[in-house]
Amino acid sequence: MPYEPPPYLAELTLAEIADLVAQRKLPPVEGWAPQQSGDSAMRIAAEGTWYHEGSPIRREAMVRAFAGLLKRDDSGQHWL
Repeated sequence: MPYEPPPYLAELTLAEIADLVAQRKLPPVEGWAPQQSGDSAMRIAAEGTWYHEGSPIRREAMVRAFAGLLKRDDSGQHWL
């Protein structure tokens, strides 16, 4: 399910949008270094649909939560 931005975003400046993003107070994933890791069986399709174990994740709030935790390291590897 691709993200559909609210219509009012078209009326905002880039600075106003950046301020709204900053207010979201995302978790500090850049400092996370879990001791254990594994394959989450998740993937994101090119058009934006998130999948878990081959099935689309239909809850938009869950997709947004995962998107807020997604991290890419210096080698290009993605972590969730």
